[in-house]
Amino acid sequence: MPNDLWSSHRYAFAESTAKTAGRQIQEQTERSGQVKDISTRELVTQMDRRVEKFIIQSILDDFPCDGILGEESGHIKGDSGYLWVIDPIDGTTNYANHIPIYCVSIAVLKDNIPIIGVVYDPNRGDYFRAVCGGGAYCGKTRLNVSEVPLSPSSVLGFSSRFIQGIPSHVTKLIEHFDEYRNLGSAVLHLCYTAQGWFDGAFAHSTRLWDIAAGGLILEEAGGYLRDFSMEPIFPLRCPPANYTANYVPFVAPGTLDNIQSLNPFFKQDSSIGPALHNP
Repeated sequence: MPNDLWSSHRYAFAESTAKTAGRQIQEQTERSGQVKDISTRELVTQMDRRVEKFIIQSILDDFPCDGILGEESGHIKGDSGYLWVIDPIDGTTNYANHIPIYCVSIAVLKDNIPIIGVVYDPNRGDYFRAVCGGGAYCGKTRLNVSEVPLSPSSVLGFSSRFIQGIPSHVTKLIEHFDEYRNLGSAVLHLCYTAQGWFDGAFAHSTRLWDIAAGGLILEEAGGYLRDFSMEPIFPLRCPPANYTANYVPFVAPGTLDNIQSLNPFFKQDSSIGPALHNP
């Protein structure tokens, strides 16, 4: 892994912090959640807030000039050009219901581009990681996306929170493809696509902290992260604070050819508004 980012303090810190947070999450047995936003029906638990507070304070102690964007705490402005994007528990509904599918996600962006991404699944012990230009790994295994062309038998990961009804692109995809998996974690959908277990993934109501680390892992494994117009999501086009309340829908195919295969399902969908990664 010949890349200086692997030996950087920020990478070592991200790894250590994600694994410590994962252990804290596992040790908590009381996991009841509450709806934090009626309009989106999103849950939050005490551990979401507690772990995010731990991660943020740790970042501020070691990198006081860096910016931070957290799911529960919003945006903390920095002046170093670095931005930490954190999701303390991706898969909160699973966690609150004792379903063992969730993870900790931490990304570092430099000048609006992810350069470090780590994802720790404390249930399986899977540790996914990537640095810009250095490849993607799970444990010691180098990750590579599936290069098999999409077909009706392809396995796609998707998220199912459709507050305002099922979008037409979802209906079209379900009618065309036979196999879907909703793990309840968009981050793990991206990681599993990077590992070649999924042939692709898409989501309608994700936010930046759901895709920053997993998106880098996917792209370093040879995949692509696109918005619903099939345009790259990174580099970000707006200030980090704009992403606190805005969705960032994504499509994550493994190959360029598969981008072209998926494009017809998303274009001319009246339920898809303007590119929300450009809020």
